[in-house]
Amino acid sequence: QRTMGAFFSFFWLMRLGLEGPDSFSYGLNEEWQPRLPKDDPGSLTDEMKRRINFRQNADWNAMHKLLEDAGIVKQTTVASESQHDPERTLAMLSLTAYHDIMKVQALLPTVDEQHGSWCGFKAGEVIDDHDAALGYVLQHYPDLLPSFLGLPAAAQKSIRFTQCNMEY
Repeated sequence: QRTMGAFFSFFWLMRLGLEGPDSFSYGLNEEWQPRLPKDDPGSLTDEMKRRINFRQNADWNAMHKLLEDAGIVKQTTVASESQHDPERTLAMLSLTAYHDIMKVQALLPTVDEQHGSWCGFKAGEVIDDHDAALGYVLQHYPDLLPSFLGLPAAAQKSIRFTQCNMEY
């Protein structure tokens, strides 16, 4: 359910110049259209009031700038339009699809002797941090995830960085 929510959120952020902010803020109705407060004026629940406040006060320009900074969208000559970068977009969708698979305990890898250590895990240890575990698989066994293996080298490098090199 969270992964599907992440896909929807990304989709809506990619559509900030269209119905994206409404869908991101209010969700969808039964017809898969943005659920708007005007569609049900009699029930202004606390939740809907919070959603309205978010829709009105969110910094949508900053969210768009985040996508620009990530190289996912590029500004065009028309200020209100943007164009997506297919390779960066595919990389984001790919990572979203498998980013949490290592939360399944049975899939956690053990550091192979030939690799020495990995992100603080020694040879022979199970990598029990799901991000580091995914990073290990992406680095040493990328063929186990065909959707990763099929990405361009630059996209693979970006994804690998997110899985083990984000130590603050």
